Amino acid sequence: MLKNLTCISISLALASHNYAGDFASGIDSSKSTPITLPETNAWEFKIAPYIWFSGIDGTSGVPALPPAEIDASFGDIWDNLDFAGFLAFEANKGKWRIFSDLQYVNLGTNATLPSGIDLQYDLEQVRLEVGAGYEVYSNETTSLSVYAAAMYNYINQELSGGGMSEGLSESWIDPAIGLTLRHRLSNKWKSELSAEYGGFDVSSEETWQLLAILGYDITQQWAVVGGYRYQSIDYEDDGFIYDTNTHGPFLGVAYSF
Repeated sequence: MLKNLTCISISLALASHNYAGDFASGIDSSKSTPITLPETNAWEFKIAPYIWFSGIDGTSGVPALPPAEIDASFGDIWDNLDFAGFLAFEANKGKWRIFSDLQYVNLGTNATLPSGIDLQYDLEQVRLEVGAGYEVYSNETTSLSVYAAAMYNYINQELSGGGMSEGLSESWIDPAIGLTLRHRLSNKWKSELSAEYGGFDVSSEETWQLLAILGYDITQQWAVVGGYRYQSIDYEDDGFIYDTNTHGPFLGVAYSF
């Protein structure tokens, strides 16, 4: 009996020694590949160039002339477009989001004075929005964020024709607040809705925009994005008037890294 117990004890001791050796070799960096845990709360970035197929309507004015009415479809703008460029950027970390949106347009189209005289309207517009947001609600498929932003605007407009030619440029900054709702429709499809209001008579009397986005993930990094944007600016200062609505669909690509 004692002999059997001794054999069992020796067997258990050997097994324990072998298991300890196997465990030690498992954590020895010279004998195994270390396990890398996913980094939490890392920065994620996205950059998205896009084309905005927009039209513009509203009122434009420079001090020496009465306000002129503008009503140009995307086809009109396309025929008279000198250059346009649009670029969106976003950085996310945890619940925080930092973003920017750059718009540049240089075009010429028609404008009409109250007297019925038709003029040539030339516009150069730069609009840069920079903001930060915080996610206030989220589940597996849906999130809601609030954000605050500032928009830098530069407008250079010229009205000419009928023996007249007047132009002037202005730049200003508008504050804004907004909401963004995001929803994952499937593994590939995603959607986003944003509503923004600003100006508050700080510079513009008011400015606002509505944005609807639908995206499709081609790969983990690349996606196609499209949607519709309606953007309104109501600014006036010493006879310089820029009270316009710019609206239309857009299409672009997004790269995440």
